[in-house]
Amino acid sequence: MHRRKHRIAQLTRPLDLVKHPLYREPADALRETLVELSRSSGFWKYAQAVGWIDAPVPADPSQINRCMFSFAYYYDVLKQCRDCQRDFIFYAKEQKYWFETLKLPLEADAVRCVGCRRRKRKQSQAHQRYSVLAGKASLGDQELEELAGLFLGLWNSGQRMSPQKLAAIYGRCRRQIPESDVAREAETLHREINCEKED
Repeated sequence: MHRRKHRIAQLTRPLDLVKHPLYREPADALRETLVELSRSSGFWKYAQAVGWIDAPVPADPSQINRCMFSFAYYYDVLKQCRDCQRDFIFYAKEQKYWFETLKLPLEADAVRCVGCRRRKRKQSQAHQRYSVLAGKASLGDQELEELAGLFLGLWNSGQRMSPQKLAAIYGRCRRQIPESDVAREAETLHREINCEKED
């Protein structure tokens, strides 16, 4: 394999790598030896990237959506999670899967670690389910419990949720399922919000 000259990238802090359940860190990660990938790869996606070149994964541009140029390898790239600020590796094998199997555009990038991606996906699914239930004119007891639970979960995870919607959900719970745990939680949150308004 032909390699261009590469420049060692200096770390300004120790690595705090988030583990990925499917991939192992490259051997070089333990030595914290990084290179500037733009010099090693010739691939525009790695223009500002640092990573490891010890285990490149061959690319197949014919399998990539709208690939207008050729590149030979994917490399393990060091990233920092947008949400938790921890370091993670966007693995070469993971990139190959994203771009050649899932057919994501090359502009797609991993901006969150695997744990934060999973949490974000769960929040998105919860929000979709919440929207479906909130749009129904009438709900059975189980659905109302689920709706209230979803609202509380989204609220507690920092999602922007309307206090007016909480008031409406709390009112429905009080009338329909007053003895449920989720009704009591909704009541507690409703009171907290009203106390904050009064202060």
